[in-house]
Amino acid sequence: MLPQRECSQCGIKFAEFRNTGRLGCPLDYQEFRGELMTLLENIHGETRHCGKTPRRLPLSKLTQSELIQLRNRLKQAVHREDYEEAAKLRDRIKQLERELSRTRPGTRRRAAPGREGHVRRRGTAA
Repeated sequence: MLPQRECSQCGIKFAEFRNTGRLGCPLDYQEFRGELMTLLENIHGETRHCGKTPRRLPLSKLTQSELIQLRNRLKQAVHREDYEEAAKLRDRIKQLERELSRTRPGTRRRAAPGREGHVRRRGTAA
């Protein structure tokens, strides 16, 4: 049997981690990186945490996610000097930003021209 590596700081061996499910110190993540990556891949199918997205994700979250992707694509288009594509992406970004500002809680609509500061009292005609 091959001798197992152990952490130089806390002395834990990977076999001990497998038995207890707990690492001994923060250095263990680097010390046992290879073994941990293999273990994570076997358990989760990935070594990178992606998280979950709720099935009924609010529209604003979807829009924000799309905006991030579009902005990245815009940067790439400008870098490639594909200005026609960049213009289309810019226009789509502006459209989504307008939609997002309409649906965001706490945002106010502007008063009609000439009605700024007008307060309507209960029981009176507008």
